[in-house]
Amino acid sequence: MLQTNLKKIINAYKLFQQGFPQFFIADLLFKIIAFVLLTPITSWLLQTIVNRSDNTAVSNTDIINFLLSPTGTLGLLTILTLTLGILFANQSVLQIIAFGQLKKRPIHYFTALKHTATHASNLLKLGTTFILTILLTLLPVALTVALLYRRNLSQYDINYYLDLTPPEFQQVVLITLFLLVILLAVWLYLGIAWLFALPNILFSPQRRSQALPHSYQLARNNRWSIAQLLGLWLLINTLIPLLTTIISQQISTRLLATATDRLPLLILIMGGTLITFFIISYLISLATSAITAILIVHLHQELTTEPEPFPLHDVYITKDVWRPTQRLLWLILPLALLLSGALGITLAQNLSQPRLVTITAHRGSSAVAPPNTIAALHQAIADGADYVEVDVQETSDGVLILNHDSDYMLRAGIPQAVADTPYAVVQQIEVGSRFDEAFRGEGVPTLAQLLDEAHGHVKVAIELKYYGRDEDLAGRVVNLIREKGMEDDVIIMSLNYAATQEIKQLAPDITVGFLASAITIGELTTLNVDFLAVSAAIATPSLLDSAHNNNMPLFVWTLNEKEDISPFISMGVDSIITDYPNRVREIKEERAAMNDAERLLLDFSYLLTR
Repeated sequence: MLQTNLKKIINAYKLFQQGFPQFFIADLLFKIIAFVLLTPITSWLLQTIVNRSDNTAVSNTDIINFLLSPTGTLGLLTILTLTLGILFANQSVLQIIAFGQLKKRPIHYFTALKHTATHASNLLKLGTTFILTILLTLLPVALTVALLYRRNLSQYDINYYLDLTPPEFQQVVLITLFLLVILLAVWLYLGIAWLFALPNILFSPQRRSQALPHSYQLARNNRWSIAQLLGLWLLINTLIPLLTTIISQQISTRLLATATDRLPLLILIMGGTLITFFIISYLISLATSAITAILIVHLHQELTTEPEPFPLHDVYITKDVWRPTQRLLWLILPLALLLSGALGITLAQNLSQPRLVTITAHRGSSAVAPPNTIAALHQAIADGADYVEVDVQETSDGVLILNHDSDYMLRAGIPQAVADTPYAVVQQIEVGSRFDEAFRGEGVPTLAQLLDEAHGHVKVAIELKYYGRDEDLAGRVVNLIREKGMEDDVIIMSLNYAATQEIKQLAPDITVGFLASAITIGELTTLNVDFLAVSAAIATPSLLDSAHNNNMPLFVWTLNEKEDISPFISMGVDSIITDYPNRVREIKEERAAMNDAERLLLDFSYLLTR
């Protein structure tokens, strides 16, 4: 069976080679068409989310709240259905061309596109059916997991369960994994059962209205053989990109090493390497889609008993539609060289210059000292941090203390909520020994104590933590900063945009920033704040440029590894938020001692592995 399946895959690859021009042009045109169609619809949905928030951008829980509303749910379903319908349409185009290759009568890419367009409604119905089926099978699993979470993991702050993984958390994880395995098995069963729905629509007019039931009938007695073939193809399709990436990286690294003392050549090689990576990635993606189409159509032809499943006399047949001439190839070569040079110069401009990046110690030097403590503050000062970031909440009697979670369970094993605990009790809580015995006796500091210790040594970045029970958190923080005379030494930020606007009203002279998660919609740089602190996942060069154009410094969190830290220094972000401020300082010192070519090589090597 393995030999037979391998032979089928090799034959499919040969057919892909023979029909490459048609597959390539059809896929490229379709991607352009799909982009033109999806972009305005997606933009409308995103703009609707932003408009409902009364702000120019939304992040964090605002997005979840909208998606759980009727309008948001309907919009999300619409986008998912259209996206899946377009994916089916793309596969449809490739399957029509694949059918021609199998029949040794090549089909023109325009014919494939036109024939697909005639089945747009059927493809949309198929996409809707798939989405609804996925959601209906997902719903009981999601509800079960939600009930398990509510019953077993809602007593304490979620960070307690994530960090310490107590037995009840492990139990929920195991049950969830078991349910996910069952769900994946159901999806795999349905995927194989419905594998021939698309070929039925395209090639079997008499079966079109019963595409799914007929697909089930075709696959019923052949599920195991189909699963073996597709499983082998999946394995090959996983290994080839991996091996290609490794080999490409090795070759590019050796090429770059030969040009360390010749900056123009280094720039050209860098640009050429990126273009080559892009081309290879696209070709692998195209080959995957096209060979998958060939395998599905071939299986469909083997299993169907219909004499002529596709009206070949209605299509335009051609044996050769794309024969590149030597002149065209000579034209492409200098264009590629020019593009390589331009891309390399752009990279060099963005990567080579040393950057003035500040260091923000996340909850102090929290990798080596208990987070949000005086010990972590002192260590951050010793490590050379420019800012120490702390999380601030109110006790039940209005004292401002440092604590990240909504309770003290993770830090001290005490289940009391911060909002329910008076400061007299908080003073007795010891949080150092759970981190390390060397810190036994370390307590929960007040914001006032931290500001006193930091004054004159390091600036402070205060994150306001809101868990729905604060009384006057923003007002009390502002009053304390004024009392200490540290308006120029403190910045304030929050995940809660309304809180940032309250600070702006109370104290326009204090620097205020918005803290944005990895999921963000809209233009962050148009928000009424002084700086942005964003997840590394959305910290792109375009966001940085936009922020700087609006006079907004950009802080990025949370970066701890050298391969993550160095590229963001090159990008030119204004501050790196880290648990290891000493590590960032060392990297800055190493980079400062390098020349342009060395920095360029270092950052480009990180870029290739990301």
